[in-house]
Amino acid sequence: MPRAPATPSVSVSPRDRGLLVVARDPVIQQVSKMIESIDQPSKNVEADVRVFPLKRANATQLATILQNLPRPGPQGEATPEARELQE
Repeated sequence: MPRAPATPSVSVSPRDRGLLVVARDPVIQQVSKMIESIDQPSKNVEADVRVFPLKRANATQLATILQNLPRPGPQGEATPEARELQE
């Protein structure tokens, strides 16, 4: 087994979007934990993007109206305003 260098080495592997780390085992363990904590899915929900051509409405006014509509709460639950509209 080859000896790990005294100074860790990190390089990019673009083919598989990875990192190549050459170091002693304790350093590898630390790097592994750091990567696991950093390499997480985004907390932003992915969304579909669609363009709706308008025939008669003013896009600026309609955008303002839509942006002010009640939105779901942080856990996806209906807000009191949204429940009021449903009733």
